[in-house]
Order: sequence, then structure tokens, then C-alpha cells
Amino acid sequence: MSSENMESTNFTTAYNEIIAHPIVPLEGTKLQSIHHALNILNHPEQGMEFIHVAGTNGKTSVATRIDAYLHATGLKTGLFISPHVQSPTERICINSEPISEQDFVQYFGAVKEALVPENAFDVLGFFDIFFLMALLAYRDSDVDVAVIETGIGGLHDSTNVINAKTAVITHIDIDHANILGNTLAQIAHQKAGIIKEGAKVFSSAQVAEVKAVIDEIAKYKHTGGRYVIKSDFFPNTNDVLAKTVAESYIGRGLTSSEAITANTLVRLPGKFETLPNNILLDSAHNPDGARALCQALSERKVGADSLFIGVVSISRDKDASGILKALHPIFTKVILTENSSERATLANKLHDIALQHYDATQIIVEPDFKRALNIAKSEQAKLGKNAWIVVTGSVMTAGEARELIVNNE
Repeated sequence: MSSENMESTNFTTAYNEIIAHPIVPLEGTKLQSIHHALNILNHPEQGMEFIHVAGTNGKTSVATRIDAYLHATGLKTGLFISPHVQSPTERICINSEPISEQDFVQYFGAVKEALVPENAFDVLGFFDIFFLMALLAYRDSDVDVAVIETGIGGLHDSTNVINAKTAVITHIDIDHANILGNTLAQIAHQKAGIIKEGAKVFSSAQVAEVKAVIDEIAKYKHTGGRYVIKSDFFPNTNDVLAKTVAESYIGRGLTSSEAITANTLVRLPGKFETLPNNILLDSAHNPDGARALCQALSERKVGADSLFIGVVSISRDKDASGILKALHPIFTKVILTENSSERATLANKLHDIALQHYDATQIIVEPDFKRALNIAKSEQAKLGKNAWIVVTGSVMTAGEARELIVNNE
């Protein structure tokens, strides 16, 4: 076996071993396990500067843009995001680039080798392992600052072991209600749990119920100021928020040259991403994200008099009715399908849900994901040059479509 094939095999084996670990419930004991692991690993997080990002939608976009802005100024940066769209290396970036598969294997081995003898490995969830790997990578690279995106929530999230002097909270809405709570106030309490004593707090504009919770926690933590970023256009909100955070961190405004460089560094696959032949991918996976997608398409038309054909697959633990309802205003046709994840809602079930919001003539059901994309292309050809295919519903949906389209499979 060639060294290239061996490396690929080791990478695949490492990744499969990581994702075999379960999702660990969000509770205080989870953080105890992380603290114990960090102690065994000689606390890679100590002495490191962090920017912590939480929220319901826009976390990855904001974190990625903060990282790009800071690296464009000459700082050595680390970036931790989730989930990945195509490769798990996307989760751990240094200087705005994903680590190599070889480094991925190396840091997985380092975490496992250190924790197994102490019975501290098997108790970790897969997200915890990714996070520990990232911290080792950032320590070895001696980054100036690491931008860390939370997994779920914030208060009990694995990443909340860091002492970040900057807390960033993107738009908050209902999601993961079975874990974080059924009300906006409950969810906001979890998200704002990343705020540390004396930290600066930056937030997207929030509804009154959410704002009140953030203000209360910020006041209790004696924060170094709370800054609310407003924009009339959703995608711009993420960029304005990221730029404001970066400028606060470096203590000056970004030059036009730095801003241009930062824009070339930003890679957000599956986030309002346009591909050739009028195809757009977006990982909207909750009603709030779906509404933002609709707003983005209506306010920044990708073409005059555009028509949109949806290819939609939604995870079964998500609010499929809310997502489909939110997408209804933009879709001329919607093709309901299933990505390859075992969590995907059956296409026939999506059909039953969609009938609450769409006329039956608008709906096409095709469980096979690849065939669904081909059907969308046929519908696009019928509608003409102003027709766009919009693939959405989950990160997995966008990622799988991207792989099929980019690889021309």
C-alpha cells in the first residue's frame, strides 16, 4: 500500500473512531470530563487567547469571518467550527486553512494515547474529541488567538472550558428545544452562558425576550461593554458583526487592503454558496435559517425574475413543518428527498408535511438524492435561464449535493 493510501486509510479510521463516540448530554458532568481531559493533556488552553461564538444561526459564518479578518492583519489564528460540510478537517483551521489529514490523524492519536490509560477517552463525545484535538493543534502552532464556535448551547457546551475575553452571540431563535428549552429565554440563557467575567460582549440584534437575558447575564458578569450590531440584510449582519469584533480585538479599524484579503480567505461551503449552472447551496436547518435564506434570495436576487426549485432533505429531529413553511414563498417547485444520513426524514413523510403549505402540483417526491438533483435539473431546463436550483434543509444535504455536483457524479 502506498504511503498516500496508508495516510487516507488512517485518516478514515481515525474519523470513524471519533464519530463512533456518542453525543454526550449537556450537563455539568460533561464539563467535568473535559476539565479532566485537559488536565491530562497539560492544559493546552492555558495562556491562549480566545474569541467565543454562540447563537442559533450564523455561528459558523461569523466565526469564520472573524478568523479571516484577524489573520488578514498578520495574526496567527486558530478556528474551530462545526459541523463540517465535506471533510472533518474543516473543523480545525490554522491561519484560515483546514489542517491536513496527516495532522488530523496525529492529533487524534495524541488525544487517544494520553486519555485511554486514564480511562478518560471513552466517556467523551465525538465533539469533545474534535475540540481537544483543536486545542492541541493551536498550542503546537502557537496561535495568537483562537476563534471557537460552540456546539450546542453554550453554558454546558464542551467549549465553555475556555476563558474567552470576547463573547459573540449571533441571532437566537428556537432550535434544539428538547435540549436547550422550549422558550427563547431558556435558549438565550444557555447561549449567553459563554459570557465570562469582564468579557466584551457582541451580539446581533435580538428580540426583546432574548435581549433581556443577555443584558442580565452581561450585567452580572461585569462585562467590559455590550455591543449590538444591526444590519438591514441578514448576511450582512454576520459580516458587520465579525468585522466589529475583529476591529475591537486589534484595537483599530481594518484597512481596505486587510478587508479585501480577509474576503479572499473566507470559505463557507454550503452557506448561501453559488455553484455553476445556477445552483445554490444553503445549510438552513431550522425555520429561522430558512426565513433568512428566503430573505437573502428576495433581497439579493441572484438574477432578475429568478425562479427557484427547491431540493430539500431535513433531519428528523428538526422542525420540518416550520422549515417547509418558511421556504414556501420562494419555491416554484420543491423536490423532497433524503440525504444519506440515517437521521434524514423519509421523503414520503416530508410530502405529508409539505401538503400543509404547498399545492400538490408544486411537490415532487424522490427519495434517491442523486435522482432528485437530476429531476431538479430537468425542471430547471423547462423553466429557462432564470431558474435556480436551491439545495437546502441541513448541513448534510448541502454537503452531499456539493460533493455530487463538484465531482460531477
